[in-house]
Amino acid sequence: MTWALITSEAIKLRRGAPVRLAIAAPALLFVLELLTLFGRRTINATNPSALWTDLLGFGWVLWLGLFIPALIAFEAICLAGIEHDGRHWKQLFALPIPRWQIFAVKMLFCALLVAASFVVFAVASIAGVLLFSWARGLHLAGSTPWLETLLTALRAYLACWLLIVIHTWLSIRFPGFPVPAGITFAAILLGVLLVNISPVIFGWWYPWTLPINVRPQGLYDTHNPLAPALFGGLAGLVLAPLASWDLGRRALQSGQ
Repeated sequence: MTWALITSEAIKLRRGAPVRLAIAAPALLFVLELLTLFGRRTINATNPSALWTDLLGFGWVLWLGLFIPALIAFEAICLAGIEHDGRHWKQLFALPIPRWQIFAVKMLFCALLVAASFVVFAVASIAGVLLFSWARGLHLAGSTPWLETLLTALRAYLACWLLIVIHTWLSIRFPGFPVPAGITFAAILLGVLLVNISPVIFGWWYPWTLPINVRPQGLYDTHNPLAPALFGGLAGLVLAPLASWDLGRRALQSGQ
């Protein structure tokens, strides 16, 4: 029955807003990256490795600092909105499975969509730099940092697990767009203030700044890029079942 629930969720997402959003967000950033790259006047090509880090830096900062926190919130809102808008919760609760599994599947699909966005972003970012390299005759293809990009993406994705749990809970608990989205933007702004007060203290545990702190040369350097990833991943694993249980309990108490 759990597999049937997963299959049903996958069918709902076919050509749905969450899938389009998972592709549109990195696609939009890809366009911004290209505009930024081709707007550069000076290029220091003496060190290909350092040049790659420099050219990819703009995309990583925007993706991890702004796009990913907002994307997770919107994905969670869209996934919960499928049931809120169509009043499908009662149909799901009528299935002979524990209610917490229904919410756990929502978290799972949010995590899968975010993972797909990371793949699109990473490939698009490297493709953008290679296109820029070809246009400017920089010959950077031979020094493409595939491994470094993969490791950074994996750390950032792990750091996102806590956000996925938080926003799934918020989106199911508060139907509609205003409350979950308002909390998201307020939390992002607060994160900017906190990390400017003390990057070391606030940079590695505040959920909305965890992803950007996995970069060794990050905007808010914590001197340990693995710490935010471990904290976000472990906190997400611990809180996911608790959040699913709490949502199931609230649904039962409300008579749904």
